[in-house]
Order: sequence, then structure tokens, then C-alpha cells
Amino acid sequence: MSHVFQVIFAATLLSLSGISYAQCGDPVPMLCDADGDFDVDVDDISAIADAKGSPAQSPLDFRDIDGDGVITLLDARQCVVSFDVLVPADSRAVETVPPNGGGIELKDVASIIFPNGSFSQNQVVVLSKTLSEETQIDFDETAHMFGTDSRAPYEIRVNTGSVAPAEDVSIEVIVSVEYLATIDSGSEFQLFVQIMQASEFDVLDSFELMDSEYNPSTGIIRTTLPVEAFTDLRTLDSTFEAIIVLGTTPTAPGSTQEGMATEGRMAVTGEQLDYDPDYHYSGLRTTRRGAFGAAAEIEETCQGGSLSPPLDNLQSVTSGYNGETHFGTDFGVPNSTLVKSMADGVVERIKTDIRQLQKPDPRSGLLIKGYGLYMVVRHTDGSKSLYAHLENTELSENDSVKAGQVIALSDNSGGSTGPHLHLEYAPNGKIFDKPSKVDPLPCIGELLEGSITVSDGGVAATVADDAFAVFLDEVKLGETALGGANTLAASNLRSGTATLRIQFIEGGGCGSFLAELSDGLTFEGGGISREDCIGLGSSASYAVIIP
Repeated sequence: MSHVFQVIFAATLLSLSGISYAQCGDPVPMLCDADGDFDVDVDDISAIADAKGSPAQSPLDFRDIDGDGVITLLDARQCVVSFDVLVPADSRAVETVPPNGGGIELKDVASIIFPNGSFSQNQVVVLSKTLSEETQIDFDETAHMFGTDSRAPYEIRVNTGSVAPAEDVSIEVIVSVEYLATIDSGSEFQLFVQIMQASEFDVLDSFELMDSEYNPSTGIIRTTLPVEAFTDLRTLDSTFEAIIVLGTTPTAPGSTQEGMATEGRMAVTGEQLDYDPDYHYSGLRTTRRGAFGAAAEIEETCQGGSLSPPLDNLQSVTSGYNGETHFGTDFGVPNSTLVKSMADGVVERIKTDIRQLQKPDPRSGLLIKGYGLYMVVRHTDGSKSLYAHLENTELSENDSVKAGQVIALSDNSGGSTGPHLHLEYAPNGKIFDKPSKVDPLPCIGELLEGSITVSDGGVAATVADDAFAVFLDEVKLGETALGGANTLAASNLRSGTATLRIQFIEGGGCGSFLAELSDGLTFEGGGISREDCIGLGSSASYAVIIP
């Protein structure tokens, strides 16, 4: 069969499919670029047609577009932008990384360093800037927990071929001047990485907030990319890939963003990327290995605010939060179990999340992923909790809820292999030092070890009959009950000086209170306690030093 006839036949197949294939010169998916010239054209169709009937030479044989192990003209039919990852020629860099480490740079986008021991032999690495509708959907569905208010109009992909790196890698992302101009002064730049979660019951694929540092003087945001970010479950050719998104959250503590130390920063000089193969960036709010990697230690103290139990039985945990491959807590409970809100707040989102997988999940065989029916509650302190795989709820978005109120029934909906409740909790990054998801269990009830406690009592107290609202930097932490005490914030507060405001909201006469600090917090001027008596509706404010 002549090349001309083959090309005509392939084009006819495309026409019959109702999908127009990419024009010559268009940005195209890498899988369709059979000859590697960054363009789908007649040469690519011919390369596939020439091999008609031949077995694929390897799982990476680009001519075998559908991955069935045999090259056919149907592979040409799939050379369309159907798996909409656009990779223009100027948005992809390719480097071979040796076993002793190396770097790769995509000009004006990102730079990556692979440390010594990342690979056992020379490994081809592809760094690309892409725009995928599927990734946009994944991001919108899962990054909502962090209150994201924008994202860059592209994602960054790191493809390491048939093997994942054995070590975490350092990454620097350049914030473009165009994107910077769109950002509100109250926002912080963040890096999000997509993680295929692993637990007994979940089939989840979510964007998680990484610990990172932004340097406004260089326009660079930097973090450590964990090995857990690399997976072969999203690519049709079973290569390992990590996906990173640059975005923002409305959590800036002041009008300017925090800087970072620049000693040892990766330096781009001409065509070369200078690197230290044994260098690991550790100037993060918390060391990345302590949040993602195998050396992570699960926190035994609360990293957020005070919470109430989401279930009557908390002993049914089947998969706990580990901050590496599982960013929630799974409770193995029967369908229709009562699910309760963990704190006062407002129902921010009720949705059904069922997203298609490119290929079956190897653990469950499912071709879907996602939370199923889920609910997000935004609490009074700005934190959020997510309740997934639900059966139903009688609530609606924007409904107010109280701690301990029944909000839904549990089930097995979405990417789930058995009846359970998947629970996630993300503190408010404006006041807490760790805005990523944390383990909710240490924050529940009697397990809580708090750092700010306000109680009804003090110099003028005769009867405990008053209630108070408590704010930190004008973020409401909560309220005390009449005549009661409340531990309103736990450890993990963002370092610096914050304003603690106590408002008398219910009672008579003079509202007398006692405010006590722990966990190293002190009042400006010294001491860990303050007491006062204020009129109804009035407030008392104090500067608190947070180490």
C-alpha cells in the first residue's frame, strides 16, 4: 500500500469518526507525535501506516497509540486531540538524568533537580507545560478544600518514563509577570500536586497543597516534589508522571507575601543548570519529608481548631490520615450511618464527584474515581471539612450547621470499594501554619491539647453566666457557652504577632473572662494569662506572640 493511499485511508477513518485530526503545525499530544518533531503531520501518519500489522517494540512505542501491543491504522485514527494534553514545541524540555543526579529546565516555566540516587541508570525525563481539560476538572473538584482563588492557565508535567524517581526532587516554578498582575494582595502563591490516594476503600485522585516558599524578589516559588507524586495510573502508555499546578489561596497574613532564604537556590546560567546532587531544600514551613515522604511522622497533637466527633463511633478507622498517600481518615461504617458536622459553619458545597479513569484502578478494578456524593462545610474559623461517599443529605448549600448536627448519611458512592465515610480537614492557612490537610482525630473532643482557652471568670466574676466570642486577627475561632470554657485554637498557629479579641456576646452586667495561653504562646508584655470585665457587646484586644 502506498504512503499516499495509507494517508488518505487514515484521514478517511478520522473523517468517519466525526473528529477532525490536528492540522500540521498545531500543538499536539506527545502520543500522536510518532516521529518526535513536536508536530502531527503526514510523516506521523506514514510512520504508523508503515508499521501496519507489526507488534509494538515496547510499551513506549509511540506508533502504538491505543496501547494494544499491535500497530494498526486504527492507531492513526486516535492521533487526534482526544486526550487533550497540548504540548507545543516551545513548551517541552527533554534531558537524560544519570544515576548521580541532574537537572532539567523549561525556560520561563520551571527547573527541577533530581538528586543522586533518583535513578539506577540513565533516564530520559520530559518536563512540559500543558493545558488539559481533564486536569482542570480534577483541580476544580479537589483543590476547593484550600479556598483556591486562582490558578495559572497551565499545568506542569514531569514524565520520568518507565520508572519513578527513588528520591524526592527539588522544583522551582517561575511566576510569570502576566499571572502576577492578576493576583490580589490578600493572596499567597501556592503549589499543588496531584496525588493518587491509596487506602483500603478509596479510589481518589486529588490535588494537595504542598509546603512551599515564594520569593517575591525573584518571582520564584520553590518546593520539594515527593516521590508519591509520580504515578503510572493516569498515562495511557503507563509512564510515570507528576502534575503540578501553580495557584493562589486568600491566606496572606499581611499586604506582602513571605520571602524565603535564597542560599543554595538552583541557579540557571545560560544553557546549564547548576546543581548539587545531594542538595535538598528544607527551608519550608515544615520539612517536606515530614508531610509526604516515607520518613513522615504522624502528628499526635492537633494541627487545627477544636472539633466535635463526626460519628458516634470513632473506633471504626480503617485507613488513617498519613499525609503521603492518604489525606483523609476512613471510617468503616455501614451504609446510612449518621454523619455529623465537626464544627459550626456553613455548607459550602454539595456535589457528586464521579470522574473517569484512563484505565482500571489496579486495586479495585474500578474505572471511576472521586468522592461520590460529598459535602464541604466551611467553619467559623475559616477551616473546612469534607465528608465523602455519602448516601444523601437533606441540607442545601449555604445552610448553617452546628457542631454535632446530623448533616448526611454515609454510603459507598463514587470511587469507593466498600461502605465507609471518608473525612478530610483543612485548617485556615491565614491563622494556622499548616494550611494543607491535617489529621482531624487529635483535634476531636478530649483528645485536644489547646493553646488558647477562654473561660467565664476573672477579677470581677461572682457567677459564671456569661458567653464570649473569640477572634484571632479577626478570624472567628468560636464561642464559649454561658458560664463555660472553650479551648478555641490548638497548636500549629502561624508564627508572628497576632491580635486576640474577646467580645462579650451574652449575659448581664459586666462580662468577666479569663484568657489563658499555652504551647509557648505569650502575651505581648509578658505572661500567659489575661482577665478583664467588659460591657455587653464590647471587646478587649491583646497582642499575642506566636513562636
